[in-house]
Amino acid sequence: MNNKEKEIFEAGKYKCPIPIPNIKKGDVLFCKSPTSIWLCIVSHIEGDKVYYHANYNITAKLLNLDDWFLVDYINRKATSEEKIFMLKELEKNKLCWIESQKIIFQTDKLLIVPDTINIFQLGYNDKQLGIGTQNDSVILLSSEKTYGLYHFQSEIFEKVDCVLIPCNYKDLQPKDIAFRTKNNPNTITPDIQNPMDYVKIMEQGYVYICGESLLKAYDTEFFWFKVVKG
Repeated sequence: MNNKEKEIFEAGKYKCPIPIPNIKKGDVLFCKSPTSIWLCIVSHIEGDKVYYHANYNITAKLLNLDDWFLVDYINRKATSEEKIFMLKELEKNKLCWIESQKIIFQTDKLLIVPDTINIFQLGYNDKQLGIGTQNDSVILLSSEKTYGLYHFQSEIFEKVDCVLIPCNYKDLQPKDIAFRTKNNPNTITPDIQNPMDYVKIMEQGYVYICGESLLKAYDTEFFWFKVVKG
């Protein structure tokens, strides 16, 4: 076997003969090439290319973002331990993976919803997030066209930690919780303590808690953040 044939043979050993089924956005994969091994968080697969959000080359100890490699080098889905390892490598680089949104975000730009703002998750299938009043007695939920306050029940609602992800108002969907501010977050750190700045998005406008009342508004001339489970 000459050197060229050996090179082709060695590369062929690392190619995945059967594609891994059911790979989806956010999956972590363990991959091999003739010269290295790596973990990646999948964005999508298009043709013979795997596009990724993040790729940590274990051999070279190098983190790359938003690129691609050939699908042939997928070896398997990552183990639980490998997923934790991948997330820790992101943390070392001041990055975090927001699972609910399937995005990578810079931790130094991440705003955490303070404990004084009560966000609850509904325990039913839709896992909707709701905004609690200051004493947690009632929780604001909404649909596309309706909204209301629901009495807190511990077997139905669970308080959750959340973060704020910058977005455009047009990107928000009915049932989302959003934070609004008039202050440009690129120049002034927004005041995230005011409960009235946390709103439930509807098909038309949004609604928020004001004291013991619910108010509906339509003004979108704000800087917007989506509230997501952290």
